[in-house]
Amino acid sequence: MNPIKSHYKNIVIGAWAGWLTCSLALATAEQDLLLIEANKIGGECTHTGCVPSKALISYAQDHLWVGLSEALKYVRQIRQHFVLEETPQAIQKKYHIDIVMWYARFVDRTSLIVNNQIITFDYCVIATGAQANIPEISGLDKHDYLTHENFFEYEWELSNLTIIGGGYVWCEIANACANLWVQVTIIQRNDNIIPNESLQAIKILHDDLVAKGVVIYTWADTTSVGSAHIIIRHLWKEISITHDQLLIATGKTPKLDWLYLDQAEVKYSDKGITVDHRNRTSTRNILAIGDCVADNPHFTHRADHEGINVFKYLYRRIIASRSYRQQVVPCTIYTDIQISRAGMSTSDITDRTRGSYVVITMPWDANHKSVITQNTVWYMTIIFTRLTGVIVGAEIVGRDTAEMLTLLTYLVQHEKRAYGVTSQIYQYPVRSHLIKKICGQYTIQTIQNIWSEIKRRLRTNSFKIIAWVFWLIILIAYFVIKSRLGLTNNEIGQQLLVFFSESKYGAILFIWLFAIRPLTFFPAVILTLMWGILFGPIWWVIYTFIGDNISASVAYWIWRLLGRSDTPYKKWIIPLIKSKMKWDWLLSVVLIRLVPINFDLINFSLGIIGVKYVPYLIGTAIGIIPAMTAVVLAGASLQGNTTLNFDNFSLNTSYLLIAIWLYIVSIGITFILRRKYKI
Repeated sequence: MNPIKSHYKNIVIGAWAGWLTCSLALATAEQDLLLIEANKIGGECTHTGCVPSKALISYAQDHLWVGLSEALKYVRQIRQHFVLEETPQAIQKKYHIDIVMWYARFVDRTSLIVNNQIITFDYCVIATGAQANIPEISGLDKHDYLTHENFFEYEWELSNLTIIGGGYVWCEIANACANLWVQVTIIQRNDNIIPNESLQAIKILHDDLVAKGVVIYTWADTTSVGSAHIIIRHLWKEISITHDQLLIATGKTPKLDWLYLDQAEVKYSDKGITVDHRNRTSTRNILAIGDCVADNPHFTHRADHEGINVFKYLYRRIIASRSYRQQVVPCTIYTDIQISRAGMSTSDITDRTRGSYVVITMPWDANHKSVITQNTVWYMTIIFTRLTGVIVGAEIVGRDTAEMLTLLTYLVQHEKRAYGVTSQIYQYPVRSHLIKKICGQYTIQTIQNIWSEIKRRLRTNSFKIIAWVFWLIILIAYFVIKSRLGLTNNEIGQQLLVFFSESKYGAILFIWLFAIRPLTFFPAVILTLMWGILFGPIWWVIYTFIGDNISASVAYWIWRLLGRSDTPYKKWIIPLIKSKMKWDWLLSVVLIRLVPINFDLINFSLGIIGVKYVPYLIGTAIGIIPAMTAVVLAGASLQGNTTLNFDNFSLNTSYLLIAIWLYIVSIGITFILRRKYKI
């Protein structure tokens, strides 16, 4: 082992999912780096996840008459090849990374203690992974059981295995064990054995497992555990199930207890560490990746992606895309009948959004390569946006589907259109030719029904059309009045300004204009600045305050009732605002209002994600005061007559300086409160 220094530029805590891409990239770039791991390098992927599970699945498919103990022995032999490549000695020799096999805990924001030695750092990456979540079940603590952490170390034969829980990996394990003549029983609390997939795909997988002899109970709760049996409550009845071994698969929890994250002011919860779109924690020089991050899907490829983006951020401060945490994450269930998906699933389409999408499903027997290889069972589904043809989701059900998913993930991620896919030449015969065939069917179907599709599109975008028509009517009315009265633009402007400033109805009309402004998409800041120029800071701050709040309410309810989550802002603004909305609606709305983001984007986004109206209204009223007052004062600093001739304007520096000061104060308050409440 290399001697450990007292300071490192970069430290990685945990050699779990994501550590490899991040650490080795930093080491290759000759970055000063220390890796700290208390258990085994490689984490879940090497020891308890990807490598052993896929080895067991492959072995079980080819050795149907071999027992589970023999299969697990083979799995451990295969795993050992990867373990030898990831020993501390091998990594140090190849990449010159300093490694210490011990626990680490934070002392403060820039230092931690390892084996009684304090080490300081510039940046730290947490990749500690997750551990098995053990539910509270009567009697469970008195008996032995398996989890993903020790299942592959089991050395005896099994004839009866009961799995409490479900999910992707354990459906794969249940499939493999069933192929090895183990009687498997799955106890699942939810209505489906796997989440997020289409009901059709789930049913196919369910039926295939049942055909192999797997017994599945959904909507079932385990009430007690005995030495050789468990009691479950299923459909209001208690059922006793015998077993040789019990396996707990009720999810995972992040491994964070021994890190003392509070000392480093890192915000976290039972779900994991809270990070932003660059994987930075609330302490900006500390980052987190992989299974220890809150709400992260537990996929190695997702963690690897985060690792390389963190490397980009740490190495020469290359800023990753603001939306990469919302990138499409492909997933595959490696059962005998595989389910592969990228992007949306048909289960994500609600009655409210159904008219926005076209779903086309085509069986494998429509593909010549599948017919030649006699692999014609099941189907491929692609989801398109209506008329525009953007590919937003895809699902493949069949054998060996995972290799095709990369192309579909690319098409979904980059929002490729069906029309473009059909123009590409695909090699013949390949199974991916089915993608082009489905896109071709969508194209033909759309062209044949073009007028009905256009009508449907118009209905979907009726709000935008109304806004454009509204503007067109105003412009036509303006030029008609101007022509008939024979007035110039300057004369019309003077009469309007006299009306607003001298008529008792001027303020009412101004507030009414503000209220309907969201219907026209006219920028709020321009209207606010204009009234500050024309009428000064005092009354128009009050008028603008009233108008802004009414305008915010109008926009909120429009998008609360009519908006959809597939708006053009979904790529970053809605996920960004969702990530800021924490336990306190009112405080969150105030802080988001203080952030210099487009006023209408915030209105629309808060309406779509379902913020409660009362805290939205109060938070808006409080949060807009500094920025709104600053804009009005900035307009009022340009003093002149009501001719709108800017040659006659003079600058009131007092108003302008106050406006700048208010803007800076607004940003400062936001920064302080966000640091205090970790938002």
